[in-house]
Amino acid sequence: MNLPCFDEAYAIPSDEAIRTSLRIQQIIAYEIGIPDVVDPLGGSYYVEALTDFFEKEIVAEMERINALGGILKCVEEGTIQRQLADQAYEVQKKLDSGEMVKVGVNRFRIDEEERDLDVFEVDPQVLSRQSERLQEIKTERDKARVERSLSALKQGIVEQHNLMPYILEAVKAYATVGEIVGTLREIYGEAQPVSIF
Repeated sequence: MNLPCFDEAYAIPSDEAIRTSLRIQQIIAYEIGIPDVVDPLGGSYYVEALTDFFEKEIVAEMERINALGGILKCVEEGTIQRQLADQAYEVQKKLDSGEMVKVGVNRFRIDEEERDLDVFEVDPQVLSRQSERLQEIKTERDKARVERSLSALKQGIVEQHNLMPYILEAVKAYATVGEIVGTLREIYGEAQPVSIF
């Protein structure tokens, strides 16, 4: 079950935010009874019409992307990024004009509601403790096994094998995420952002 908390945009959710979100879902479950039936909106003309509409739109978009050469080509050429930027701009214009309603953003705002959030703060000692643990593991691990596992991973990439067994072996040998990603980067390189303007 997902708990969308009001402070997630800022930090790890606070206890208050988690509890508020949980209580909302408990009210929906226990007071309204939504989970008492398999499909609470089953047979709804509105939901069925929306489903049909979105299915047609999704299929049309997939066909458009395929006609342009596929999703990878569209990402590499910046087509997808441009479309997302255009959509974000159009949505923002509709929000600014009031054509699109967002409760608490452009309608039903109450300035008095603004308050300081009790934002989660990480213990400053965590970084130093983690660094010490990492150094300890790197010192104690079997370096030859790590090298063998990373070499096998590299060979698996070159031979286009399923990489999961190689990655799991590297993890079991205590290769770090950075070492594993570095091996992948050696062969695949890095994705470079495409300018959309």
